[in-house]
Amino acid sequence: MLSGDGNVNDNAANIDVGADAAGNITAVWSRFGVGLQTVSKPSGGTWPPPPSTATILSGGPVAGIPLSLDVASNGRALVAWAQADPGDSGKTDIYARRRSNGVWESSPLEVADGATNTNREPSAAVHPNGDGVVAYTAFPTGASSRVYAKKRLVGAGTWGAGAALSGATAYGDKPVVGVDNTAQFYAVFATAAPIAIRKAELAPGSAVWSPAGGEALFEPAALAAAPNLSVQPDGSAAVVYAAQTLASSTSRAYVSLRDGSSPSLTPGDIPTTATTGQPVSFSVTAADAWSGIAFNGVRFDFGDGNLAFDSTVSHAYGAAGTYSVKVVAIDDVGRSTLLTLPIVVTDPVVPAPPSGGGSTTPAPTPAPPGGGVQGAGDTIAPRVTILTKSVRPTKSKRVTIRLRCPATEQSCRTTLTLIARTTRSKVPKGLALKSGLITLKGGQTRTINLKIGKSGLAKLRAMKKVTLRIRAVATDAAGNRGSVTQTLVLRPRK
Repeated sequence: MLSGDGNVNDNAANIDVGADAAGNITAVWSRFGVGLQTVSKPSGGTWPPPPSTATILSGGPVAGIPLSLDVASNGRALVAWAQADPGDSGKTDIYARRRSNGVWESSPLEVADGATNTNREPSAAVHPNGDGVVAYTAFPTGASSRVYAKKRLVGAGTWGAGAALSGATAYGDKPVVGVDNTAQFYAVFATAAPIAIRKAELAPGSAVWSPAGGEALFEPAALAAAPNLSVQPDGSAAVVYAAQTLASSTSRAYVSLRDGSSPSLTPGDIPTTATTGQPVSFSVTAADAWSGIAFNGVRFDFGDGNLAFDSTVSHAYGAAGTYSVKVVAIDDVGRSTLLTLPIVVTDPVVPAPPSGGGSTTPAPTPAPPGGGVQGAGDTIAPRVTILTKSVRPTKSKRVTIRLRCPATEQSCRTTLTLIARTTRSKVPKGLALKSGLITLKGGQTRTINLKIGKSGLAKLRAMKKVTLRIRAVATDAAGNRGSVTQTLVLRPRK
């Protein structure tokens, strides 16, 4: 029990509670005949015995209701409540009191005067630096209700001018506020003209809430009420509310999310060295808790002009050098994270000649007629390079792909497989192509044309977000077999 001393009129109500990052807990409630009271429990400790240790926060024995408490991660706290106006018992004021370094201010400060308004339903939010915001519903004399918010900086002795979040004329009600680590404040509230749930934001250092009148999260509606808000330190937020569409006869619970952070991008298998012509694998893990990773949202740029779209890819470099591999992850709201890693590519090591002299670079053994083994020591799989960067069907309904055989090979006997895909896993008939056997000499670049067909081209024009996965399988003169896969954007010809 937090309150009570055995008196008949010891009635407590409207309690609120908050905790800091260390686990210290603060509770606030209104007590009949006494006022607004608070106690705190240290992390790992116990609650103090009632009622003598409770601190009275309100300015008198009559504490209005309801109330709102917010506790920052470092223990700073802000509490706001409604209380009868001293000059007019029919109207109410909004008061607030702040705690810093474990000590509450000596007296409460008035946030909103009830001389011309009847104020109620306050909501408080405080940043660890001490800046605070109180939002509340005000009923001006002879007018419908409005949602207002006032900000008080850490060193200020008074609350700033009120801002009408719901606009100058729109009916507003039930505001809730929150704050992130950057001291950006957020507010959600309900309106009735039109019926909607709206949100507004106050940037750090600004005195103007944006957008004016709030931005609709749910509109149009036959009912919109009871919003609540949770703000994460990184600015991600969740808003829950009850709403009823114009076409429905039943209200339902809804949630709207704000993604305030970029996706996470964690390296997996990221090599730092590679050999020309030999494939190496790359992998990363991309995740976004609030909005998810976008379609084709993980992209590898290998630094040699080639791209791949997936979280696990394979690539073979055609020339030695130092490259910067850039990996970017993009979430569904467009936020991105970039990872840049270097990779050093070297040519294959040529075995030293036998002792006793001779050439330091032995010439390759010519292949026997009809193919065969290039050289007894050749065990390296051939890796042709796909030089094409983007694909667009020609007027003759053909797709053009350029290939290059490594200069280290005598020849490359190659086949091409091309598959066009959309977001659907099923490949439409006519959009999976395969070439015949193609022979390239070492160091040769060749252009390959594959015919799509009339029906395939028509299907291609109807597809959206088309990607083309190209797989080249090559066999060298020594019989070694290798493959390379590349994903490109397929641009349909209109």
